[in-house]
Amino acid sequence: MGDLIRRAFVDSTLTIGDFEGFTAASGMVRFMTEDNRLKFEVNLDATNQGHLRFSAQLLKLARMYNK
Repeated sequence: MGDLIRRAFVDSTLTIGDFEGFTAASGMVRFMTEDNRLKFEVNLDATNQGHLRFSAQLLKLARMYNK
C-alpha cells in the first residue's frame, strides 16, 4: 500500500481510506465511525506533500492526524 500512496503524491491525487493505520501510512483522509457517527481524520503532512489544500471550514470538522 505504501508504494501506491507514494505514487499518488507525484500526481497530487487525494487518497481516501477507511482502515486503521491509513493516515499513519501517509494516507490523506480516513473515514471512520465513532458512537454510530461518521467521522474523518486528515493527515495535513500528507496533503501538503501532495500539494492539496482543504478549506478551513472543512478542517474544523476533521480530526487531525498527528504522528
